[in-house]
Amino acid sequence: MSILARLSYTDATIAMTLGEPEAALAASRTAITRYRVLADALGIALAEGREATALLSLDRDAEAKAVLEEALGLARSVANGWVAAWILRLFGIVASDEGDLVGARRYVEEALRYHESVAARSTSPGRRSSLVASSLTPAIWSWRSDMRRAHSQPFAL
Repeated sequence: MSILARLSYTDATIAMTLGEPEAALAASRTAITRYRVLADALGIALAEGREATALLSLDRDAEAKAVLEEALGLARSVANGWVAAWILRLFGIVASDEGDLVGARRYVEEALRYHESVAARSTSPGRRSSLVASSLTPAIWSWRSDMRRAHSQPFAL
C-alpha cells in the first residue's frame, strides 16, 4: 500500500508539472486516501499540499485553504520543516489571491524561518550554507514575483 500511495503522489506531481491540475487533483486525493489507511501523517501532508496546489491552479482557493490548514498541522506534528515551509508558501499564495499582501508576507517570512531552522540543524557548515541558499531561493522568488502561482515542489518521499 505504501508503494501505491507514493505512486499516486508521484502521479499528482507529474500531472501538475504537465499542467494538468484536474488529473493532479484526482491523483492527490487517491494518495491522501492511501496515506490515511497507512496513518502516514507526512504522506498525508505532502499529498494535501499537492491537492491544494491543484485546487489553486483551478482557482478554488477556498477549498485549497481548508486543505492547507490540515496539511500544515500534520507537517508540524511530524516536525517536518521543509513540508511546513512549502505549505506556508502555498498559504501565502492564497493570501495574495485574496488581496492580503501583509498576510502573504507573514506566511513567506514564517516559511523562511522554517528553512533557516532546517539549515541550522545541518551538521556540515558547507551543507548549511547550501541548504540556506537553496531554501531561500524558492521563497524569495515567489515573493518577488508578487506571489503568483509559482508552485514550488517539496522534496519527494
